Amino acid sequence: MLYADKHALRTRLKVSLLVIRHRELQFYTKNCIAIGTNALFLASFAWWGLTEPAFDELGGDMVQTVYLVITAMIMALELLATVTSTLVAILGPALAIRGPDGAMHTAVDCMVSHYRFTFVCFALGLVFFQLSVISFMHMQYTPEISGPISVAVIIGTLYMLTSSWRIYSLLKLRAQTMVTGDFAGGPDEIADSMALPPHELTRMAAAQAELQSRAKIELQGRDAPQPSRGRSWLGRARAS
Repeated sequence: MLYADKHALRTRLKVSLLVIRHRELQFYTKNCIAIGTNALFLASFAWWGLTEPAFDELGGDMVQTVYLVITAMIMALELLATVTSTLVAILGPALAIRGPDGAMHTAVDCMVSHYRFTFVCFALGLVFFQLSVISFMHMQYTPEISGPISVAVIIGTLYMLTSSWRIYSLLKLRAQTMVTGDFAGGPDEIADSMALPPHELTRMAAAQAELQSRAKIELQGRDAPQPSRGRSWLGRARAS
């Protein structure tokens, strides 16, 4: 009986742990899908910038080379972010749902690391996108026109970076205060730590055995044959 109760405790504890980790799984899956979608848009813009402009009629060789290199870096970074986030969003839940025991924890931990890598690639692609705009302005227009445009783009980029850093600093989770769905030790160790002391278990076992013996005695008393009322009246009449 105690073994069955302990096994049931472990099973319920495993289910509770999986429910908590499943929230993390959904969180990182949605974020990866969002990053991958936006990264794909930027990669499309970079592809247009590599194929559409008439480079023979614009700028010098140095400016064109800088523009092409920066734009190619945008497409590479954003495609890397798109592919990584897509694979994480597809393979992570598949491993968590169909994998063996402990696969949920492995999937979530892997998604956390690749989610950070995907975010860094996406952020670098945004910075290179601004640099590509500046180089395109120098390739498209004269210095008198491209100069003020470049200054405006630089100011906007600096404001974007400072605003993003401020938001990140306010909402950043510190490593020492971060709460995850992972627990120290497996479900068996946690169940053992939650178990009652030995004397309490002995007392509960004795009480349960006593209740079972009383119930057995009551059932035996109910099943015992009762004397007939007619025979008892006849016996009293003869005795009198």
